[in-house]
This record gives sequence, C-alpha cells and structure tokens, in this order.
Amino acid sequence: MLLFALLLTGCPEAPAPDASNGTPPAMDGAPQPPGQGGGQQGGPPTMPSFTVEPGAGVKISGEVTYAGATKGTARIDIFQVGSDGRPMIMHVLMLEKTGPWELEVPKGTGKVNLLAFIDTEGNGPQLAEPSALMKDVDIEEAPITGLKFALVDGAPNDFATDSPNMPPPPTPGANPDPSAGGPPSGAGGPPGGAGGPPGGAGGPPGGAGGPPGGAGGPPGGAGGPPGGAGGPPGGAPPAGGPPGGAPK
Repeated sequence: MLLFALLLTGCPEAPAPDASNGTPPAMDGAPQPPGQGGGQQGGPPTMPSFTVEPGAGVKISGEVTYAGATKGTARIDIFQVGSDGRPMIMHVLMLEKTGPWELEVPKGTGKVNLLAFIDTEGNGPQLAEPSALMKDVDIEEAPITGLKFALVDGAPNDFATDSPNMPPPPTPGANPDPSAGGPPSGAGGPPGGAGGPPGGAGGPPGGAGGPPGGAGGPPGGAGGPPGGAGGPPGGAPPAGGPPGGAPK
C-alpha cells in the first residue's frame, strides 16, 4: 500500500490549457498560428489597375519574349501620356514569366501605350533594363490579339524613370491631369499703393442773388371827384292870389 501511494504522488501533471484560447501554450521555437507573431506590417505599394467586372470588358493579348540574361519580373505597364509629357499609368500587369499573356480591360478605353520590360529592382522601368514599347493601341469594343513584345537590352526608352528625356516631376501641389486644369497660378503681386490724398474742399458757395426787383410803381391815381349835386329843386308854384273876398 505504501509503495502504491508513493507511485500516485510521483506522477507529473499535464500542463493546463491557456485560458485565453483553450489551447496549450506553444513551446519555444514552435510555429505560431497564422495571423499571430511579429510579421512585418504593410507591403509593397498598390499598383494601378483597371476596374472591370469579369466578362464586361474586352480582352487584349499577346506575348513577351526575351533571350537575354537579365533576371527580374516581367511586367507590362499600360499608360497614356499626360499634358506634361509624363506617363500616367493606368494598369500594371505582373507576369510570372515571359511568354503569352492576356488581360481584360474596360471597353472604350481609347488609345494607350504598352511598355513591356524586365523589372530587376521593383522600381519601374530603367534604361539598363530590357524593354519594348508599343504606342497608340486603340482599345474599343473588339478584342485585340497579337500584341508581341521582343525585349531588347538597352532599348531606347523615353519613359524610363532615369531617361534624360523624361520631363521633371510636377511641382508639389500641382495636378498633372489635363482634365483637372493646370497648376494653380502664382501668387499675385504686392497690393497696389494707397490712393492719393482726398481732393481739396470745394470753393465757397456762390454769392447771394441780387436784391429783389424794385416794387412796382404807385397805384394809378384815384378817379376824379364825383359829379356835382343836381341843382336845387324847382321853386314852389306861386301862390294864388289872395283868396277872393268873402261874399258880401
């Protein structure tokens, strides 16, 4: 019995599960589940690309060939040239290797240029990299086939980032897109000088008008005196003779 009890007390216990996720803690050096650990944040910059629903666009296709020894990623840049002469990248097609390629693009894209090259450093086309350029490919409604690029070491490439013919980058804040108008105009000159002093006060008011005109002449004379009174009334008729004598 004593030996049996000693055996029971000497058995090690299994490690307890991790309370945070219900799994045993990982041993040092063991791989961690995806999404955990100290992987680098972020990634390479996003490349420009067309936005088109599968089957809604038009397909263009061709082939990239190269017989040289330069190592890198085969790439095709589709672009138009801005008003400043610099390429405006519309889509970047990365190929696993040289050979046949195909891409669906929006219908009615219009005329574009295609630059195929071997990108040795992941920084876009350089003069030292093998390349081939195809200009003015007009993408409308119908598929386009037979776009073949035979890459050549040291081929002339005015669109290489280190080409002496590449126009300088736009001034910060300027917009090279011709549809958005040119760069903002420069600041205006200094404000104009202050205006001159105010004009002198006007002259004194004009003199008072002359005296009023003279009074009119005296009123006309009064009419003559009224006519004289009529003559005296006529005399009384003469009295009759003395009354006759009383009868005798």
